[in-house]
Amino acid sequence: MNKFDRRDFLKLLGISPISFILNPNCFSSCECVTRNNNLPNILILVFDTLSAKNMSLYGYRRGTTPNFERFAQKATVFHRHYAAGNFTTPGTTSILTGVYPWSHRALQLHSQPLKCYQSQNLFSLLNDEYYSFAYTHNPMVYILLQYFRKNIDRLVAISDLCLISDSFSDKWMTYDYKTAYDAELLLYRNGYFPSASLFGSIFDWIRRINQNNDLDKQYKDLFPRGVPNYMDEEFPSFLKFILEDTIDWLQTKVQSQPSPYLGYIHMLPPHGPYTTRRNFIDIFKDDLRFISKPEHHFTEFYTQEFLDQERSYYDESIAYVDAEFGRLYDFMVKNHVLEDTYVIVTADHGEMFERGIYTHTTPTLYEPIIHIPLLISIPDQQKRVDIYSPTNSVDLLPTILKINHTPVPAWIEGQVLPIFSNNNADLHRNIFAVEAKENPKHVPLHRVTITTLREEYKLIYYLGYENFSQVFELYNIRNDPEELVNLYTPDNPIAMEMKQIIMEQLSFNDQPLSRCQ
Repeated sequence: MNKFDRRDFLKLLGISPISFILNPNCFSSCECVTRNNNLPNILILVFDTLSAKNMSLYGYRRGTTPNFERFAQKATVFHRHYAAGNFTTPGTTSILTGVYPWSHRALQLHSQPLKCYQSQNLFSLLNDEYYSFAYTHNPMVYILLQYFRKNIDRLVAISDLCLISDSFSDKWMTYDYKTAYDAELLLYRNGYFPSASLFGSIFDWIRRINQNNDLDKQYKDLFPRGVPNYMDEEFPSFLKFILEDTIDWLQTKVQSQPSPYLGYIHMLPPHGPYTTRRNFIDIFKDDLRFISKPEHHFTEFYTQEFLDQERSYYDESIAYVDAEFGRLYDFMVKNHVLEDTYVIVTADHGEMFERGIYTHTTPTLYEPIIHIPLLISIPDQQKRVDIYSPTNSVDLLPTILKINHTPVPAWIEGQVLPIFSNNNADLHRNIFAVEAKENPKHVPLHRVTITTLREEYKLIYYLGYENFSQVFELYNIRNDPEELVNLYTPDNPIAMEMKQIIMEQLSFNDQPLSRCQ
């Protein structure tokens, strides 16, 4: 007879109506669930493309985040927290595996990490007592979660919390989602790939335009710029949703889940397009002016006027996200969720709006892209704590293991966050971010941007790009937070030392498969 343990029972409970049969109040009260007080719940909230530079919590001059600031009054705020990558796939994978992109090798759009991380990740390493559930609006994140699926008790389909999710893969191919999704993008013209069939493309284009227009008309009073979606404005989206539905669902989940639970919720807002709710439109019609920075080698040639306008739209979207988070926070306070739950709020990366660059997917690693929020509410925390030592997304996994008294494997590259460690914060520590989407997965990094930060200094290294290789930039982030003065010279002792650290990392990671045990 096969062994039927507590984890199997929790999996069954998560998909069974038995709790409702036994107690119809289960969906409105957590009292019907047997709680294990020895282990805390863990709720991880990731807001896609949320830059710390645009949050009033971190000193931004627009009042974008009053509710995050309320939450921070009884939480730990990390002021120098950085993403490990500059877009969703590498940044999220580093959160879930505790290693940098040069190790996990999820480097490109829609890619997945090396095979070993399928069983070496947040969901597999946590104590078996935990019931785990996960959701995301973002197909790139769903590709990753599906890769880790055997260790996730309940992976909610994208379509479950969307107004429309016109994807065959999401509905019928969840166990081979990546292959099906890539094939679907090749078949239909979604804005990323040309169609493999001219007739199929035209037919699908017309159908989706009509579907999008109907939905935008239905919600026009609430979302005048259109319903939030996954695609750029000029293409008919196959995915539309409202954040309110996810927050409503999450309120039910945190109250009714078997305890202890691990929840990983990766929400797409404030990722573009910035189609915010009506009451946030034009709230930042002000005289705020931003520094016009010189164009970079990787500029996209957008004008400063355009970038400032888009930044305002982005700030409005952050305010929308903040309001919905505030609604969730009030619910958690009212229902005593925070008394036995670690609530972790962070992002996978930020957004740019400078140097002629609009997006976050160029090979640049400036502060707006990689400086991200991190707030952690410890169960029943009553006072704010501020941490100013440098930290990275790879630190979340070892920290979660530490607080649950689970051994941290030696292969993890992150460190336990300072407030949870017995040691003092390592102020001299080097942390990294990596951009290598043009580099093949299984070969040494020969086309890559790497940045390392230590104390107040930041060194950026560009390697292998056409007409832009072996290029260094050095900034003093404390004195020059806008990164305007490049201090790099070959004989600068700080630059020489940080350059040596980058070169050692590149050499050490020349053979990624050797590190994947």
